Amino acid sequence: MSHESHIVVLPPAAPVQELLPPPPAMDRLEAPPTPTPEEARAVEAVFAQQQKESNTVAGLVGMYTSAVMLHNLAVDTFGAHREEQKKMPKLKELEEPEEE
Repeated sequence: MSHESHIVVLPPAAPVQELLPPPPAMDRLEAPPTPTPEEARAVEAVFAQQQKESNTVAGLVGMYTSAVMLHNLAVDTFGAHREEQKKMPKLKELEEPEEE
């Protein structure tokens, strides 16, 4: 049995130029006006604020990661009898049927 699919591709009914018309002509783009010193300062202030927020977020993520690692280390270090617990399977207590 063949796993190939048979696909029939028909040529377009109209000429390709009619199916894909050329893009419209674009006028020359003009350069945006030069920003004023006040606009430049406003943009710099926005990016400076984003940098402060990024540093704060990076610090919080670092603190969270270190707390999780400390917890895992404490569990691994002070976990008593971990190997013994892993070796012995826990069995369900067999329930005896009630006698009447």
